[in-house]
Amino acid sequence: MFSDDGQWWWDGAQWIASSQVVIPDVPVADSGGIEMMDRYRQLGTAVYVSGWSGITSRFMGDVSFTLLIPFLLFQRRTFRRYRASMLERLAAATTYLMGADEPMTAGQVSVYPSFLACIAAGQLALAITRGHVLVLWIDVSTGRPQRVVLVARARDVTITFRWGFLWGYPTLYVYWGGGMWPIRGSWGVLQREPVLTAWREAALG
Repeated sequence: MFSDDGQWWWDGAQWIASSQVVIPDVPVADSGGIEMMDRYRQLGTAVYVSGWSGITSRFMGDVSFTLLIPFLLFQRRTFRRYRASMLERLAAATTYLMGADEPMTAGQVSVYPSFLACIAAGQLALAITRGHVLVLWIDVSTGRPQRVVLVARARDVTITFRWGFLWGYPTLYVYWGGGMWPIRGSWGVLQREPVLTAWREAALG
């Protein structure tokens, strides 16, 4: 249970600052997407390393191009599977924080390609309940929500969406108390409507 201002969390025995709450590794049924993302990141790292080596070696440059093809081909499928697995973990983390009587009604995980280093980026996740909005930080090395970035009443939060044409990506922006948190996704993976609908209903309710 969180305090009205979202700054404190009751663990059943004492109040803990929300920023100090450590979310345990809650077991979930589906972790396949997280394992797939691990392999995808390894492939991206191989593309990046071989690309740098290709500056001085034509052979390694060919290797980089060969690795880049599967990196691009499997991107959307990997991101969608990762999103599905992470939403299950996000729901479990939300239940741990809010209690079983206030489960997650919609959520979104930040995941998008970073072509500069050929890796998949994204460390924030957004969860909506019937009364609150939560932004959680994801430990990408373990693929799990680990700490609370923001928790606030839904009626005090504003969420907007931008497509991010040209140089950007589709992004949900969460605004509260002068702060802003971007939940960035990739085209064909980020689903804005379930989140926006759940937030509007929570804010009105």
